[in-house]
Amino acid sequence: MQTKSSFRLLCTFIGLCSVLSTSCDETVVSIEDDTPACKNACKSESFRCYDERQIEICIVKSNGCTSWSDPQLCPSSSVCIDNTCQSCPDTSCEPNQRSCDAKGARVCGDFDGNGCFEWSQYTPCPSGCNGDVCNGCTNQCEPNQRSCDAKGARVCGDFDGNGCFEWSNYTPCPSSCDGDVCRECQNACTNGKKSCDAKGARVCGDFDGNGCFEWSNYTPCPSGCDGDVCKAAPSYEPTRYPGNAILSPITPYVVDKMKAIRNKNKSRNDNSFMKLGDSHMYEGSSFMYCFSNKSPKHTGYDLAGIPVTDAVSAFQSSFDAFARVSVTTVLGKTANLPIANGNSLLNQEISATNPRFAFYGFGTNDMGWFDYRKFKTNNQGGYFYAMQLYYRNVLAAIDALIAAGIIPIVIGTGWRNEKAKYYGTQTQVADKDLPKHFVTSFNAVSRGIAEFYQIPYYNLQLSHDKIENFGLSTDGIHHKTIHNGCDFTTNGLTAGANRRNRYAIEQLQNAWRTTVKSSPAPATQTHPFQGNGSHANPYIIPDLPYTHMASTANAETKFDTYSCNTSVKEFGPEKLYKLTVSKQTRIRAFAMSASGVDVDIHLLSAPNANACLARGDKWIEAKLSAGTYYFAIDTYNENRTNSNAGTYLFGIHTCDPDDADCGSRNIGE
Repeated sequence: MQTKSSFRLLCTFIGLCSVLSTSCDETVVSIEDDTPACKNACKSESFRCYDERQIEICIVKSNGCTSWSDPQLCPSSSVCIDNTCQSCPDTSCEPNQRSCDAKGARVCGDFDGNGCFEWSQYTPCPSGCNGDVCNGCTNQCEPNQRSCDAKGARVCGDFDGNGCFEWSNYTPCPSSCDGDVCRECQNACTNGKKSCDAKGARVCGDFDGNGCFEWSNYTPCPSGCDGDVCKAAPSYEPTRYPGNAILSPITPYVVDKMKAIRNKNKSRNDNSFMKLGDSHMYEGSSFMYCFSNKSPKHTGYDLAGIPVTDAVSAFQSSFDAFARVSVTTVLGKTANLPIANGNSLLNQEISATNPRFAFYGFGTNDMGWFDYRKFKTNNQGGYFYAMQLYYRNVLAAIDALIAAGIIPIVIGTGWRNEKAKYYGTQTQVADKDLPKHFVTSFNAVSRGIAEFYQIPYYNLQLSHDKIENFGLSTDGIHHKTIHNGCDFTTNGLTAGANRRNRYAIEQLQNAWRTTVKSSPAPATQTHPFQGNGSHANPYIIPDLPYTHMASTANAETKFDTYSCNTSVKEFGPEKLYKLTVSKQTRIRAFAMSASGVDVDIHLLSAPNANACLARGDKWIEAKLSAGTYYFAIDTYNENRTNSNAGTYLFGIHTCDPDDADCGSRNIGE
């Protein structure tokens, strides 16, 4: 027995019956009961767009199964929308219609290749209009006139949109001419079809203009394929450098930043680094020297668990950077050393090493450089004055390195643990003013700068926090060394120099592998910034210690004076931060400003200038009860101009438990 089914093709559907070579009467398809089961590809009588010019129709094959037909062009003056061929949208113009006005000349045509006509973009007419074309227009040929010769085929049209007709460029003919057009060739693919594989993505089209369809060149897909197109590249965001991480996360965003620095000067030696620092990094300090070819063999050398052999070999090869005696690492010097006298020593070391990377580590001598106390009454001495200079000097050096195509690896300030003593001719320093209480503050400065530029950072203070005497020698300043600094056993890592080398080589390897060798970024989890510093959406301080570098330029200007000191005019723009503490907390907060910038710091109980608890020119120490507080970094300005606004660094951390003076008062200056 046979079961018959019938359907009427939609003849009213702009002539598609003829496309399928079938009549518009009922078409009967017989299906035998014993026909093997098949999988239908579509629902009969349905249509779908192949692209904006072509449509496919669901047909019933002889075996009774449905499948999509080959793509068929929609009739002229129509496009495929919502799985039907529809008339072109009304664009109020006819093909080759022209127009000219004060904006310029334009012509009506099918410029996006979808079979519909629309106005071209305006082409300026320097000499004005002459009717509906530019003045001074001379036609070379008649519109749509064609020509073909040994050079190829060409057509007449308005290709520059100035209202004049000119010949197109020649399109080579694959074989020969057929009258005034190229002889028809065989299409390699269906127009508009897309493909994607391991080589990349490509599309079918007439790319040489000869009227035939061929595959385009491959476009690489770094993130792989998504069907027949490239997978969209993930969007990366900058990451916050948390205060509880020894090494800053090397995320894809950080890798992109390092590669951008590398591209500034591709002639640098990718296997060379330079050193900038004080006694912790000079040639006699065991900093990285044990990795060099010149290092003597000794008992206890151990790289177990730290696979850095490829990086060590690379930096030993063309230039043994580990053994270099650097002119920018000098005992007892501050961050001013490499940038003094117009970056004299910095440029000298760059010329000698041509490095791709640079270890940067100052701070030990910078703290207390202008008296071992918090401040002086004339604001020209003390820790916070020194911190301001330190911030500006570090910023200048990092800017210079990046501009030279050198990737900085910033090493934070390490512990100092010397006892109360005399410094030069000064009175004996009280415990509250010992440098150890200001290490965290100076460390926040270097971390904030590294975070701002999204370059690698090593928290030297944190890495030594849990070992005896912070891994320092008996003087409480310099690092203890075991077996020349490369013994990474449990015992070896009790020495500050060894522990410093262990993390420094790891961060160097992270930077080198991802930037030079294009290895994947080792960190996938980021620590996003929260808020934007506005009054409605302050920056959120999620944990302590916290540091952040930003700018007051172009920020909001809502707070002019503060209730805690109404005489100071803060007429410039400000940024806000929000902090919530769950218990009583003693904090130190500070705002360092770049050269030419003058910002002050204000502690508020609410986001209101009348809720001011304390203010300072550079810093505030306070004992906070549980609750929510705000910090306003405001630009000092008396004239309501944008002067004094610009880059600043905000830092906040808890006071050392044994520093009773920190947080004992609300205002530091």
